[in-house]
Amino acid sequence: MIRYVAMIAILLFASAQSAVAKDRHYEVVVVEPFIELHTGPGRGYPVHQVLDRGEQIEVLKRRTDWFKVRSSSGVEGWASAKEMSRTLEPSGRPAKIENPGRDDYITRHGEVGLQLGDFGGADLLSTYAAWMFTSNLSAEIWGSLITGDFSNGWMFNLNIVHQPFPEWWLSPFVT
Repeated sequence: MIRYVAMIAILLFASAQSAVAKDRHYEVVVVEPFIELHTGPGRGYPVHQVLDRGEQIEVLKRRTDWFKVRSSSGVEGWASAKEMSRTLEPSGRPAKIENPGRDDYITRHGEVGLQLGDFGGADLLSTYAAWMFTSNLSAEIWGSLITGDFSNGWMFNLNIVHQPFPEWWLSPFVT
């Protein structure tokens, strides 16, 4: 039973991730002789397409040092950050390939999560979602499934969270 609930929670978590993420698609132009597109985000994935110089590509998302891109002909694949750093914006300026930083985390507007654990000898599966109204104030909703040998149960929480010092690396909070 817990496996099915875990699978459902993971699917909900994955769909919520895409709903919360910002839409940051932008376009760049290949200036090197070619860019290799891999089937996945890593050198271990095979190259399935090569994009030639002058081709315009749309950056769809980033996973560590790999970018999922779509060519003007509709072919999708993954390009390394090293290759993407040698592209140009359509205006002719070098493309800005920035690494996400701590400020991106602090200025986020939403958050989702999944937790698995033990609750007094019973299996616990929790999912949550939060919306940040300001850097100090957020609302959270939690749902937990508890499955034990003698009884099962559900817990739901709705919290208002105040974090007085969000810029600190370790900050207290009040719910």
